[in-house]
Amino acid sequence: RFAMISMEFDYMCQYDYLEVRDGDNVDAKIIKRFCGNERPQSIRSSGNALHLLFRSDGSKNFDGFYATFEEVTVCSSTPCYHDGTCIVEKSGSYRCACLAGYTGRHCESGEYRSL
Repeated sequence: RFAMISMEFDYMCQYDYLEVRDGDNVDAKIIKRFCGNERPQSIRSSGNALHLLFRSDGSKNFDGFYATFEEVTVCSSTPCYHDGTCIVEKSGSYRCACLAGYTGRHCESGEYRSL
């Protein structure tokens, strides 16, 4: 996620740019090349790595960019109901650990008692 981007603008992004690649090296597929000051939308990789390359020709000074990242897992969408705990399995799937009184794959079924 980009909080700020401030670089020299050029339609071809040939002077100052930030290049984002879908992988862990300079040979990975290019997702997009950014320049100027238009903040891009969030970017997702197809795997567990993104390669960022910042280039500048040094002729003009701008602030650059500020970006944050976060890991997205099967539990990121909070699939467990009623305060159940999502646990990522080694296989990459998940299971929900349900609180007492709740059952089901997503802790969706429960016993409701009125006092």
